[in-house]
Amino acid sequence: MKIILILLVVLTTIISAKEIKNIEVLDGDTIAYYENDKRVRVRLYGIDAPELSQKYGEESKSKLKKLMRKKVELVVISLDLYKRELGLLYVNKICINSSMVLEGYAWYYPDTRPVCNIYKKHEEYARNKKLGIWKDPTNIEPWIYRKEQK
Repeated sequence: MKIILILLVVLTTIISAKEIKNIEVLDGDTIAYYENDKRVRVRLYGIDAPELSQKYGEESKSKLKKLMRKKVELVVISLDLYKRELGLLYVNKICINSSMVLEGYAWYYPDTRPVCNIYKKHEEYARNKKLGIWKDPTNIEPWIYRKEQK
């Protein structure tokens, strides 16, 4: 476990953060920005927000928009199956991915490798405080919701 954490730290220090502009918030865990006249989609690493058609989907998207300010930095971790960048977003050195979970607008995504235990702790905190999506105990995890929609 320690090796995975050390590897994550090394990877995120090797890949430098880049400032991104002209950001479009697509939902609570996906954004798009333009680089060299090309639209680049980014999935926020380690989290999964409600789908827009799901209860709290619009609220999650709205919260992400509020967290995004003028100077946003992106650290790309990898690409996902859909060729989207998987990344960490920072505003004033605060991790937006983490904030979304801590404030109750996204789930910790358990399939994330390496495991982001801090997100798991943030989710527990938000659940206990009944923040955001946790106000409603009948919420369905987005990955289950997506399967049910197929």
